[in-house]
Amino acid sequence: METTKMKVGCLKCGPKKLEEITKKIKSLLLPECDLILVQKILFLHKFRYFFCVLFNKPSYTSELMNTTIVLNDENVLDPDDEATLFIQMNFAKHMIAQLRSKIFRRTNDSFEGSVSELLEWKKKQLVLKEKITRANIGLVFSMMHKKVTYHGVDFDDMISEGCDSLLRAIDNFDYGLGFKFSTYACNAILRGFCRVSKKARLYKERFPVSSNVIPEKEDKSIQEQRDIEQTGLVDIVTYILSGNIAVLSEIEERVIRLRFGIDDSKNPQNPQKLREVGEKLGLTKERIRQIQNSALIKLREAIKERLFLMEV
Repeated sequence: METTKMKVGCLKCGPKKLEEITKKIKSLLLPECDLILVQKILFLHKFRYFFCVLFNKPSYTSELMNTTIVLNDENVLDPDDEATLFIQMNFAKHMIAQLRSKIFRRTNDSFEGSVSELLEWKKKQLVLKEKITRANIGLVFSMMHKKVTYHGVDFDDMISEGCDSLLRAIDNFDYGLGFKFSTYACNAILRGFCRVSKKARLYKERFPVSSNVIPEKEDKSIQEQRDIEQTGLVDIVTYILSGNIAVLSEIEERVIRLRFGIDDSKNPQNPQKLREVGEKLGLTKERIRQIQNSALIKLREAIKERLFLMEV
């Protein structure tokens, strides 16, 4: 598959130009739904898509857009069809970007034709996005029922956040990297679930409904809870390091394991000082400190996500 390059389009137009274009759009007497769609496309401040050099070859793009992908009864796509849909959708975005620039550069007699073509490509892009969404909407429910359990979060809120995350993932997925979209989408959906879970938990902390803490047993229960949390946190960190969920480099993982005595085996290791770690790895004490701080930032983010996913 050809390599891609992300392109970001920004709205660069003065107030007078915007007013002129707005008047011309309204003078076209478009249906209300098309009028709103055109205004949304033209006046969107920023948009992005993934560009491929083959988009500049008419023979390739003609064959590409003449290829029709039809979903089966189970709304399942094979990898090749899925990749084709993403390429078609991004090419449609590319054409929208080109027409958008053309409309802003000049407002002559070709304005009406450019707007009509813009609407046509936008509708094609929405149809392609709908096909991808229908083929992958099951991932939202799969992530909810198979991967994690959330308490205190409304089911409708979870579904809404999961669907929003899926739609954002479709727009942000770089098909040129050669990875499966489902892997990228599942990660995006889980992150969305974490966000909504975090909001719900923060809301409950700020506006508690009731308290079940018994005053005379408070000190003992707090200490027991701390012991449980510390044990669980060590297990989580070990799990994150073993699967490299925090995406640490080899040197970062080794520094963390040596500094804090973390081992996959049941025998804990003694934590080592910065100087001792540096001597083992052939680096200075200050460099070890920098690597450690960088790794800890990644670990904190991974631990937060893991705690939200395991929240009981």
